[in-house]
This record gives sequence, C-alpha cells and structure tokens, in this order.
Amino acid sequence: MRAGQFDHHGIDAKSVDVEVTGDTAHLVARTVTDATVYGIHAPWRLELAFDFVRRDGVWIALRAVGTQW
Repeated sequence: MRAGQFDHHGIDAKSVDVEVTGDTAHLVARTVTDATVYGIHAPWRLELAFDFVRRDGVWIALRAVGTQW
C-alpha cells in the first residue's frame, strides 16, 4: 500500500456477522471493494475475518484474515 499499488475508492458491505462468546468474538464481513490493485481497477469481493478478545473491558483484535469470496 505504501508503494501505491493499492488504491481503495469505496466499499459496500454485503454482510456482517458477529459471534460473541464470553470475552471472545469472531466477526466476518463480506464486502465488494472498489479498488485499483497493481493497475487493475475492479470491484473486489473480499471476506474479512477478525478474532477479538476483551481485556479490562476493551476489545482487542488478535487476528485478521482477508480472502476473496
């Protein structure tokens, strides 16, 4: 991103699901992201998954994974 190979123009969230169990949470969002990647401008279908833990009342991200769907 710092080299300018990724340029995000907008994002449309298609679904967002959150599962909370005690002090842990798992979030999965499916998006269509309007971006230019290595010179190719296209809508990119991305699934973003995050794991969180709550410590002292604050949610902390432990892991983030992005894939296409």
